[in-house]
Amino acid sequence: MRLGSFTGLHIFWMTIRESWKGYVVFLILMVLIYGGATAAYPSFMESLQGELPKAEGIEMIWEDEDAGIANLTWDPLEGAVNYTVLRSEAGFNLGNLIGWMGNGSGNMSDMVAYQGQSTFLHVPVVDNITASYMTLIHMANGNVTSTGIVVDVGLKGKNALNDMMNDPTYAGFGGGRAVDFNDVRGFVVFEVGSYFGVVTAVYIAFLAVGVVARDVERKSMDLILSMPVTRRRFLAERTMAVAIMSFFALVAIGLVMMFAIRSIDDSIPAWDVVSTFVGGFPLMLVIIGWSAILSVVFNEVKVAMGASFVLVLLAYILNFASFITPDWEWLGTVTPYGYYNFGDFIFGEWDAWGDLAILIGLFAVLMAIAVYLFDRKELPT
Repeated sequence: MRLGSFTGLHIFWMTIRESWKGYVVFLILMVLIYGGATAAYPSFMESLQGELPKAEGIEMIWEDEDAGIANLTWDPLEGAVNYTVLRSEAGFNLGNLIGWMGNGSGNMSDMVAYQGQSTFLHVPVVDNITASYMTLIHMANGNVTSTGIVVDVGLKGKNALNDMMNDPTYAGFGGGRAVDFNDVRGFVVFEVGSYFGVVTAVYIAFLAVGVVARDVERKSMDLILSMPVTRRRFLAERTMAVAIMSFFALVAIGLVMMFAIRSIDDSIPAWDVVSTFVGGFPLMLVIIGWSAILSVVFNEVKVAMGASFVLVLLAYILNFASFITPDWEWLGTVTPYGYYNFGDFIFGEWDAWGDLAILIGLFAVLMAIAVYLFDRKELPT
């Protein structure tokens, strides 16, 4: 006896049988991509932090860490008659550097930290200030060359990417959260969370747009509905199959990510990691809901799929844009992505039960619309 006959969920199990191969491939790819990105974190941090206190021809090491004093040293160059150390808290302007290196003048006098013949300098390291240093080397023949640029954040166990990621241009990648690459969760927020919602949603939409359109397109809908099954039950079982596959995919990804993250830092609560991915289920339900509507409206799977993909990308872009400037913050309220914050979950700070209710309520409304339209749809013959 087939399981469908035993449970009475014929359409449900038919959907599972049709989709399980692609579903398994999707899971394997997601596990490899997300888990692989996380496993790369130690190597990423080692290489990044190893370069920060040292650049070409210049290096910074602690002189007295308790006092916040570092020793800045640069390589002596044969034929050099003078060294000028420049310090900046806002980075170096290329035009000013060219002026300095060309004729030893320019409008960067406020950045001069030292001028002389020594090849070292004691510099302050302030925790909440990021300072960059470089040394201009004045040659006897009048030419000026320079060392690389060294940043003091490497001494503080930080990295320059953190400052870059706090820029509003990149805020959308972290869901508005200040990304800290010194914490594996901050790395995961950027490397996984920035695209997890859209990549997973695209696949879920791919499954959901076929709940009606696929059988209409292959002209098997009349045969299916000739069995003792109503349109509403057909749509409900198809949708339930997609929803359950979505849920178990999120659970599987969450478990893999939990092991990957805790292998790096076992102090991170396992539930925070798993709930980060399972918490995306209401968002996926909304994707399923509008995809079901499109599947009813369009008779061709490709057309419904294209329309759903456009909606996914538009919703994601609106949410990303909502973090760029306070004037656009309202955009987060008109997209379902604005009600799911990857970073809040993984840092154990999520308590937005109201957002969860909004997404589930929206799913219910979308499914009611899909049922209404399907009940009144004239099936092509």
